[in-house]
Amino acid sequence: MPLNEFIPTWRQALAMGVAFGIGGCILKALNCPADGWTCCKKKAAAKADHKNVLVLLVHLKFKEGGLSQFLEKWTAVANHCREHEPNTLTYELSRSESDKNSVIIYERYIQKEDLAVTHNTSRPFTKLQEFLVETNIVESKSIEFFYESNIGYTSK
Repeated sequence: MPLNEFIPTWRQALAMGVAFGIGGCILKALNCPADGWTCCKKKAAAKADHKNVLVLLVHLKFKEGGLSQFLEKWTAVANHCREHEPNTLTYELSRSESDKNSVIIYERYIQKEDLAVTHNTSRPFTKLQEFLVETNIVESKSIEFFYESNIGYTSK
């Protein structure tokens, strides 16, 4: 059998995924129509609207038991960002696979002022910073700034 007959087209793969409840959930989560390629094209066009997006990568390692305390407070900040910071494109926390006390926070802002003025001065963020100082639950912290190249892909 030739390889091109064995590999399904994207529509066939999507249909198989929908049959198993996979593809439809992905497209629904992305608010995409059944034509996934149109969705990808629209997202690529939206990405072109944001040149030089500022990316902040924060790595935090917590003392034993500190992460759960942090997550309670961080959730309020994440909700505030979603509801009140339209130029905060991404604000996501990811847990380490290998260290249960380590996380990274991946943040994206249309411009530096969106971080410095809007985000860093918001009451939920300043309350979180005060909490971290008071409780001393962070063992180590590193922060790096980047600018997107606009070569790759993100969904927002």
